[in-house]
Amino acid sequence: MSPPCLKTMHIGEKDGWVTVFYGTPDNRCRPKSATRIKASDLPPGELDDLKTGIPVSSEEELLHVLEALASWSDG
Repeated sequence: MSPPCLKTMHIGEKDGWVTVFYGTPDNRCRPKSATRIKASDLPPGELDDLKTGIPVSSEEELLHVLEALASWSDG
């Protein structure tokens, strides 16, 4: 994996689950981690953002966004 991939992250969807990926939404690299948040539990606007990819610039921002997404989830 190239070093630029490791410097950026975004939140997207894989196999129906909210997933954190290395890379940008336009240049997705391998998954960093999966969550227990079902994409299907999200409201349409959040789901659209997830499908486009939600860039995050830090671990703190990542946790904040994941907490917000988890608040919509039944799981």
